Amino acid sequence: MPDQIMKTQNVGTNTQNKSKSHTVHNQTIQAKQTTHKATRGAVIQRKNTPSKTEKWTFSQFEKAYNTPVDQSELTAEEKKYFEEYEKRAQVYLDRAGSKWGGKTKITGSMFANAARWSYLHYGKDISKVVPVEFALAQAQFESHLGMTGRSASKNPFNIGEYNNSTASFVSKVKDGDMGVAMYYHLMAEDYLSARTSDELLENFVNERGSRYQVDDGGVSDKSYEADVKKQMGFIGRYADKNGAKFTTTTPDKGTTTTKKTTSNPVETVYKKYSSGKIDMIALGTALVPLAKSHASHILQVFDKMPWLHRDNLAYVMTNHGGSALASFDKKVLQRISDELGAVPWISRTYAATQIQKKKVDALLDGQKKQASLKKGIVTASSLNVRKGAGANFGKNGQAIKNGSQITILETKNGWHRIGDHRWVSAKYVSLVKTEEKDKKTKGKNSVPTSTNFKASEFDCNDGTAVPPEYYPNVQNLMKQLEILRSEMGAGITINSSYRTPSHNKAVGGKANSQHLYAKAADIVVKGYTPKQVHAKIEALTKAGKMTQGGLGLYKTFVHYDIRGTKARWDLS
Repeated sequence: MPDQIMKTQNVGTNTQNKSKSHTVHNQTIQAKQTTHKATRGAVIQRKNTPSKTEKWTFSQFEKAYNTPVDQSELTAEEKKYFEEYEKRAQVYLDRAGSKWGGKTKITGSMFANAARWSYLHYGKDISKVVPVEFALAQAQFESHLGMTGRSASKNPFNIGEYNNSTASFVSKVKDGDMGVAMYYHLMAEDYLSARTSDELLENFVNERGSRYQVDDGGVSDKSYEADVKKQMGFIGRYADKNGAKFTTTTPDKGTTTTKKTTSNPVETVYKKYSSGKIDMIALGTALVPLAKSHASHILQVFDKMPWLHRDNLAYVMTNHGGSALASFDKKVLQRISDELGAVPWISRTYAATQIQKKKVDALLDGQKKQASLKKGIVTASSLNVRKGAGANFGKNGQAIKNGSQITILETKNGWHRIGDHRWVSAKYVSLVKTEEKDKKTKGKNSVPTSTNFKASEFDCNDGTAVPPEYYPNVQNLMKQLEILRSEMGAGITINSSYRTPSHNKAVGGKANSQHLYAKAADIVVKGYTPKQVHAKIEALTKAGKMTQGGLGLYKTFVHYDIRGTKARWDLS
């Protein structure tokens, strides 16, 4: 397949064999018109009318991509929809790899993760999510589904790829997950912002009037839309025939999810507050009648607010709640209590907030309240305290020594708040189970046991034992390895399983490695080559006998993890 071109072109320009200047994402390059037939590519043609909206930029995407979304907001039906979305994508990717004799590095989970992220990022607006058949068709035209091109595995939609050069931002795309998400974000911002996906299939034009078309020398050729529709039809029929038919309703069409996606009064009132149209008292008062029906959205409001303002919101809600306070969702009450309890005793509002806190604690039941506060043990040699939730914030006081116990008031983006403007990294804190929680989970976090494996075999190679909170992961991993051992009839040696953050960094592990959570094991099976072990695990997971997860082939061992979603790589 010839290189892809993304360029800006004026209507009526003679395009045959002439050198032109093309501007994309604020970059200008010289490109020569190719004589190849109908090369697939993102060729953008600008209308004569000046654009009134901003173009998509990588920095815009990068900022959005690094903003976390709360997947707990998904309903059971929505979760099932995206699981089927992933399965549908994977079935077709498997077919394509087999037919073309290539091995694509993009996966169904990448498409589903990007779709799920888009759905939540845009406030559960399914119209901003590219249909799976649509995305697969474009990926096939752009890079043969991640098998051809300069950076096909990381950038399967060739965004920013040109005939003779590559945009500088492409080097910032870390992996396939990010590359696929970049395409979904571009589509949501530039195309689905103005038209539905069905409308794009009739006229692939973005909100500025620029169209996405093939590079065949013609500026008004609409064969691209027809080709995409034809390919989508084939993909849909193939997926249906091979056990990947959608059984769930598209989120915005379902009766259960429509309520959630179309009506969020909490967000509406918070927007008024953040824009300065109403004050804190008006915000808190408006949230009181919603504290039962929209609990999760109210918790999000607390997360969005600066820490110094959260206790004010908690105070207003309790002060104006009256008898309605008893109807508040328990999670909202708990959050209010935590925020009121975080007010420093030297503050002039301390006495007033404690009166309100007692009201809330009386409803929660004091004993349950105390049990709900998390405790943690510092595992680092010394742990810096920051003024905010992130390493970019300045230090606040002395570092905390190894083994010290801390009380966790809230957790945000991998950081624990332990006091007034005092945050510590959650990576270096081991959670301590309270007595009451231990009663409810009795036996769940006991030392893992298995017929052929010892818990110590899963300890970090630097000598650190697996933290108790990861015992359930080890127990599950043991179970899967016992199945493999039984099927292969040979002993298994675990080269590496749990890793502390420092050891993981020392051995070059990824920042989000499953080893950090004791969910992974690098193994060797006696009498078998890594390829044979890899093939066996692949067969067992496909048959449903072992948990689906990450499977990596290396020269001397096989990596297997129980992440729950399919991931494959070959570094042999």
